[in-house]
Amino acid sequence: IKKVLNIIFLINFIILFPYSSFSNEVPYIRQTCLFSPYDFGFGDIGRDFLETVSEEHSYKVDPFIQNIPTVPPEASLYHFEEVITSGSYGILMIESHGSVSGFAVEAYKKYPDDPIENKKSQDDRDNAYNKYIQEGYTNIYRGDSEHGYHISVKPEFISQKLNMCKYAIVYNAACESFTTNLINAFVGTGRATNYIGNPD
Repeated sequence: IKKVLNIIFLINFIILFPYSSFSNEVPYIRQTCLFSPYDFGFGDIGRDFLETVSEEHSYKVDPFIQNIPTVPPEASLYHFEEVITSGSYGILMIESHGSVSGFAVEAYKKYPDDPIENKKSQDDRDNAYNKYIQEGYTNIYRGDSEHGYHISVKPEFISQKLNMCKYAIVYNAACESFTTNLINAFVGTGRATNYIGNPD
């Protein structure tokens, strides 16, 4: 259901936005980033559609997608930091688990039927988190979901580092991502013009 709703929303946004009462604000850079650290847990929830539309409009697409659990992850805090600080993306789509506190950017799969492997996965997350803290990272925290153990970022992490191109569009499909703090983190800095979040 969530995937269907996301696709419907993206269609409406792409079709109706140019015909709104606002001027047509096209991202200055034709490059899309698809960031999905929990792909191994819930798969595509609209990402493939956005990738197709982006390519049809001559946008280069960079995927950071964790579809198979690996250590180090294919989508990590390092990758997310690079994405939001590089100024290289006109469109950013985030597929992840979230809460009112923030959303996951690095995930390690849970193995409920294998206690040894499950503990190893949790230890991998904790080791990565401790390394980030030792390197001086702040406004990050540990959490877990039904799919895995993760490292999340707070809105303050984003507001302190964000550097996106003019008229950039950010679509955050994580749960509870349509909050004042996240809106202000992405848009309040003046570097991203459009932010769409998930209120549920």
